[in-house]
Amino acid sequence: MRGTQALAFLAMGTIRQWQFSGLPLLAVPAFALGGLSLTAGSASMPTLSVGFSLLGVYSGVLYTTALLYGLQTPNRKGSNAGIHATAIASGGLVGPLLGGYVAQVSGLRAPLYLSMAVVSQMALLQAGIWLRYATRTWTLFWRYPGGPVGKYEILPGHPGLLGRTIVLPGPSRHG
Repeated sequence: MRGTQALAFLAMGTIRQWQFSGLPLLAVPAFALGGLSLTAGSASMPTLSVGFSLLGVYSGVLYTTALLYGLQTPNRKGSNAGIHATAIASGGLVGPLLGGYVAQVSGLRAPLYLSMAVVSQMALLQAGIWLRYATRTWTLFWRYPGGPVGKYEILPGHPGLLGRTIVLPGPSRHG
């Protein structure tokens, strides 16, 4: 799981086309549900390996996208990063406590089924939020240090919140 999580971090840090696209947030629950299903339904090592690998991809992509979107508000970067870290830490605390209790009461595989229910609910919530905001045009501006102003438009009505980057006229980054 940690290996595929690290590979997801590396891929998300290298590939730039996913940024400001709703596709990663809408697609990663499928990785989680697939991984949890394989893990809950099998005892064979190869199947468990694939299941935990899918969970690693889910974890890496979700962490990276959540952090990116949390840091997009220029005057709230610190508090948004704090909220992100608090959510991660509280999940790391509450998840094992609740999972241990559920396993003790309902069996060893019960926490996996509970996780599938939670991921399914969060996927529905994310899809609802995406549908609400996918009909708006959002524009983000930035300035490269000593360079031009950039603008990113998130266009309405496109699957995955497709956008376009526009560099506005001004001094070049190198000049």
